[in-house]
Amino acid sequence: MLCLVFLGIASWQDIKEREISDFTWIMSIPTAIAIYALSSRDFVQLIPGAVIVIAAYLMARTGLMGEADPLGIALVVLSFSWPVAGIPAYFPVFILSLLCELGAFASLVWKKDNTGAPAAFTYRVKKDQLGLVWLPRLDDGNYAFDLRDPRSMKELIDEAKKRIPGESVWASPALPYMPFLLAAAAVFLVVAWV
Repeated sequence: MLCLVFLGIASWQDIKEREISDFTWIMSIPTAIAIYALSSRDFVQLIPGAVIVIAAYLMARTGLMGEADPLGIALVVLSFSWPVAGIPAYFPVFILSLLCELGAFASLVWKKDNTGAPAAFTYRVKKDQLGLVWLPRLDDGNYAFDLRDPRSMKELIDEAKKRIPGESVWASPALPYMPFLLAAAAVFLVVAWV
């Protein structure tokens, strides 16, 4: 239940600002480690989870995931480590969250034009659609701003809207992952308890 509370806080921050406070992770990860250490002696269950977290970290370093996503996955790995049908419970949670996000991605890009796009997963959208879900790209395929810029995402997008000419722009979808992870964890708990 604590995992759902922490994921709920992270999801709210991810949706609202596209940034998650370090304080959220400073509180959640050590709490999950302590509860896991007190309640379980089967550390073998964590090995596949560690592989998933490392893969997520490498994807975050290349820009394919958000920087906080590996921490959210680590929280789920620590909190959902009991076995279910011979596999750790975090595995179905992780798979369900990915499937939900892929479904949302598919519906977001449905019938969007990507003919001549300068980069993969880049679509032509109206400038007023730019926001925390659609990140603008330049004609050379680069993002219109540095994703590691310390300013807020809203401020960076507003600045990019002013700099990029035209009514429509190239943009890539950037869905927040934490809400999907929260939903998958909640659904899994409901199904497991029923």
